[in-house]
Order: sequence, then C-alpha cells, then structure tokens
Amino acid sequence: MVIHGLDEISVAEAKRTLERLLPFRESAPRTIDTQRLDAAKNGSFLMPVFHESTSLDFQYRNLSLGRWTLPIARLTDQVKSGEPSNSQAEAETGSILEQNSHAIVNRVASFMKPPVDGAFTGPELKPRNRQTGYWALEPQYKVSADFGQALFPLELSDPNKVVEAAADSSCSPFQPAIPGLGSLLASSDIQNLSRTETPSLLYDFLPCPEQDDRIPTIGPNFPKLFIQVRTGRDGNKPTIHKLSLGFHQRIHDVLLPDQVIDIRFFRYGRLRFSSKSHHDRNVESWLEAVCRNIESGGRLSAPSLTIDIPTWTIPGFPSDAIGMLPVKYLFSGIQFRQSVTGTLLDTQVSYSTIQSGKLGAKGGSLSAYSEALESAKAESQIHDFASRCVQMVDYITQAGARTQPPRQAVLPRNAHSARKQRRVALRESETGELNEGHILSEEFDAQVTPTEGLAYTEGKIGDVGSYNDPQSLADRQEADTRLASRLDNASPTTEAEEAFNQAKVEADEDKRDAMSNVQSREADSLLKDLFGDDSAKESVGEHQDENRFKSESEKA
Repeated sequence: MVIHGLDEISVAEAKRTLERLLPFRESAPRTIDTQRLDAAKNGSFLMPVFHESTSLDFQYRNLSLGRWTLPIARLTDQVKSGEPSNSQAEAETGSILEQNSHAIVNRVASFMKPPVDGAFTGPELKPRNRQTGYWALEPQYKVSADFGQALFPLELSDPNKVVEAAADSSCSPFQPAIPGLGSLLASSDIQNLSRTETPSLLYDFLPCPEQDDRIPTIGPNFPKLFIQVRTGRDGNKPTIHKLSLGFHQRIHDVLLPDQVIDIRFFRYGRLRFSSKSHHDRNVESWLEAVCRNIESGGRLSAPSLTIDIPTWTIPGFPSDAIGMLPVKYLFSGIQFRQSVTGTLLDTQVSYSTIQSGKLGAKGGSLSAYSEALESAKAESQIHDFASRCVQMVDYITQAGARTQPPRQAVLPRNAHSARKQRRVALRESETGELNEGHILSEEFDAQVTPTEGLAYTEGKIGDVGSYNDPQSLADRQEADTRLASRLDNASPTTEAEEAFNQAKVEADEDKRDAMSNVQSREADSLLKDLFGDDSAKESVGEHQDENRFKSESEKA
C-alpha cells in the first residue's frame, strides 16, 4: 500500500491506524468457567446490554451483545401466585452455590499457575548464568482480576455454545462495568482509598515483522514491550517508571449469572528492565524524543524503539540460551491512565480510568492484584486470591442493590468514638459534682442557722463582697430540694439530665442576681458617701480646721 500525507506525522498515524485494524491473533490462551451457568441452564437467559460505543474497542462496537443472567424471583410474586416457598429447595440451592464457589476457586488455582522453566528444575538450584544486560535474571509472575461483564453475541443464545464463543476473542469482549460503584467506593469496606497514584502514559508496541536474520519468524508468542512514563506532580520531568517484557499470559473468565458481574483472571509474566540505572543509548534517545513531544503540548506520539532483549525470551531459542539480540518494536498507541488504590479483604484493589485513541476503549475498571507469586507456594497464593475475589463479587452485588445516592446515605455512628468517650467522661464528672453538692447542701441545712448561712455564703463569694439577701439563698435551697427529690425518685436518664440542666441554669441565675445585688448596693453606698447629706456633715462636738477638711474631701 502507498500512503500519501501532508507531513510525516500524518503518514505515521495512518500506518498505526492500519496496524491496529489488522486481525492479529492473540497469544494468550483463553478458558471459561460455566459451572454456575450449567447449574441453572434452564432458567438463564442472554440479556441485552446497552453500553456506550466508546466503552469497547472498535471491533466490538457494531455487535449486538448480551450477558448471561438469572431472573430474580421477588417475594411479592410468590405471595400473589399462592405458591409456598420451599425452604428445603433454597437450602439445596445454597449448598450447590457454595460447592460451585469452591470448584471455581480450585479451577482458577489450577489454570493460573506460572509455567515451569524446564532448564532449572534440577536438583542444583543455582542462579541463571545468562547474559541479561540491564534486564532482571528471573521473570516475575502475578495474577490479577478484572470485575465486569462477559458479553456474547445475541445470535449465540444457546448456553451450549458459550464455550465456542469464548474461544473467539473477536466476538466475546469483557466490559468493565460495575453497578453501584459509587456506593462501593463510599463504603467502609474499602480502606486507604485516598491514595492517588501519579497519572501515567502507557505506550504500546508491536514487534516489527522485519527483524534480524538471526531471529525466527515473528509469531503471536513473541514477547511484548510495555513502557510506562510518569511525570512529576506539576506535569514536568517525564521519566520511565516501568519498562518490561511481557509473556506467558493467560486469560480465564468466570461466569456468575446469579451476580451482577463476572470475573476475568489474568496471569502474566514480566521481565523488568533497570530503567533508573541503565546506559542504553537507544532507550535514552527514545525518552528524549518522548519528553520533547510531551513538553511541546501537541498530539502525543512516540518513535519506534530498537532494544536488546535476552535470547531465551524469544520463541525458537532454548530456555537456557545465552546472549542478547536487538529487536525492533513499532509504536502502536498511547493510553492515559489515572488510578486510585485501596485495600479490600486485605487485597490491593484499584479503580483506574483509561483514555486512548479513537480505536481504543475509554472508561473505568475495578481490578484486584495479587502479590508476586513464589514458586514454592504459588498455587496456595492463587487459591487465596481467587477466593477473596469471589467474596468481592458479593460486596459489589450488595452495593449494586443500593438505590440511595451515597451522599444521602446515613453512615452508622461509632459507639466507641473518641468524641463520645469524652462526652461520657464529662457527664460522669458533672454528675459526681452534682451529687457532692447535694450532700453538702443537706449538711448545711441541718447544721447551720439562717444567720450563720449568710455569713458562710459571704465567705464563699469572697470577691463579690457581702451577701445579705436571704431570699436568693432560699431560692437556691428550693432548687436543690427540687433536684434532690427528682434524684430520689429514680427518674430515667433523660429526666435526670433535664433536672441537672435546669438546676445548673437556676444556680447560674441566682449567682448573677447575687452579684448584681451586691454591686448595686456597693454603688449606692459609694454615691451616698460622695454626694449624700450625711457624708458631708461633721460632728457638732468635733472642731477641725479648714485645711484638714479640704484634704479629707480630696482624699474622699
């Protein structure tokens, strides 16, 4: 084909578009688990799914797709029909589902085991004696799970043809749709969800058909190249976060028609490249070109990359081959991803939003990731991870049943919060002071006369001055008596609190009245001394000179 364009950029984009449209055969083998579907084959049906056109890749957008589901019988329908509910049948159904869950987990553990390297299974456990350059010595295997809906063409409505449809990846996509996602993320089951990763750019590559003569024919099992570029928080200084080769990938779908979503398990191997301590000129020049493209503010793009990879990773070479070979990879596209991570059931989960070109899918996906698999206990690790993923589906189904918006949902109150503990301690201390004051008032009424009581109150007030209002004291004693009668009657907690608050208010009012009375009396006496007639008169029997009278007046 001959491509004509206005510049090199448009020609390169046209070539990438044609490469994306080519029907490449996937290297990952696919299997499907239909135990739940086979258990209820008579009652299941293929329900049409109406999704956005950009939520799937371009090859699935013109297909009429659906998901295998089971009808949910409502309790009101059983009551109207008059058919009694069979509890024994429900118990049998629950036991069958539990057995199916164990069988699902066992099958996932058997399918997702990492492959065994035949060159290093002997009795001598020695490290790899290979020339790996800047690559790691051993690949790292992991298992992940995506939650969504496994879709099938509506023409294949026969449950017996599900396995045939799943074998053809061009007509059975997996849509990462999560009903009740907002309720799930807002629930307290997911912890540490506030950790947000730096946005990243994922660069996809395809092996070029034209390679070195020493390399055999490029096939679907050829290792794939993955490069993840991240920038700083301010969007500057792009760096390579991860550079790796991917191989030994496997896909296993689990159909759950009785739940709102299905599960897709991935097993993949990654051979990491030392992106921070390398001196590969080709990688450095590629990163410089990407930095210039990002800083230009134009359309994101990247050049192709020729990189030396270990020979033992190339199909056609023995697993113990030594040496490196240069391999050329063609740039095919970019994905922009933003992720937020958390933990659910002690498992790392992340919700990521992905944006790509016009031919790629756009949307968000909820994924769970296992720890790095160890060769000695890989099967047990996969078994535990798969069982937790099946439990996560129950959480997602419960979240999808909530119709109330998360912002209107009333969160359960913590009965042992720090705020409640402080309030209880404060209430107990105030109740203790109230009881102590009541006992002192009883002793005061029994031992002190009214005249002595006035003097006692005078001494307690101190700064206020003399307190000679017996009516205020009587009011306070009456309030104490009312409060004591309420406490003696063993009223409920609410009535005791009301009585305590009322007595506190009345005591404050009496204190303010006493202070105001004393202050008014002091003010009256001071005014009377300054401007009254009695203070200006002198005794008839005393003879004082005029100067002494003036000095005393000035002092006054």
